[in-house]
Amino acid sequence: MTYEEKYNYMVENGIATDEEISLVCCINGCSQDTLDEIFWARTGYHTFECYDYYEGICQLPANIEYRDPDEVDSYLNEYDPEELLAMLL
Repeated sequence: MTYEEKYNYMVENGIATDEEISLVCCINGCSQDTLDEIFWARTGYHTFECYDYYEGICQLPANIEYRDPDEVDSYLNEYDPEELLAMLL
């Protein structure tokens, strides 16, 4: 990913705000490494791909509103992770 793609990804996905990124860049300099460090600090993931994979398969489609955790578990168990990921994309 380019610097701009990483920057936009973090802002669009609510990982960091423009102001937060700007502040850290003023302190550490604007670089891919700085964005990677912000990303890791906010998510705990070292790569954007891991974040997409692990966070993506754990989220239900937006049009489904389950309240009971047992229902959510049974829904998630009906599909393998690849099928859930395909549904979200």
